[in-house]
Amino acid sequence: VPNVPSGPVIPKAVQLVPVKPAPEPAKLVLGLVPAGWRFIGSRTSSTTYSNHGGSPDDFTGKLVLLYGEPTQKSYPLKIGAHAGAIWKSGSFTQVEVRLSATHALTVQLPTALARALNTAQLIKMVGSATVRPGAVAAQG
Repeated sequence: VPNVPSGPVIPKAVQLVPVKPAPEPAKLVLGLVPAGWRFIGSRTSSTTYSNHGGSPDDFTGKLVLLYGEPTQKSYPLKIGAHAGAIWKSGSFTQVEVRLSATHALTVQLPTALARALNTAQLIKMVGSATVRPGAVAAQG
């Protein structure tokens, strides 16, 4: 019988590293990503990063920047110069930065990845995001 660990398997700590700059057409970009993750594609209101490839339009198991309307009533965190919030939604963890009354930047990541990062790392990663000219807020 193979030696099987008992109890939950805790992912080892994840390090944030500078990411190779996303191509110029990308409207939403991160400056820091978890080690092993890379840019795989973008649209005017989203950019997708992955550690395993796949379609940039399939967000499952990927780290995704979304540009849209604010969704939270309370923003208890400070992320850069903006108010922010972190919460779990299904199999994802969401980190939202309220940029204005009508615009927000949300980073959606798999909860397993979010668990491997501490709150300071999540804030640092999301704080490295840039909304480039030409980004279009998704509706709904």
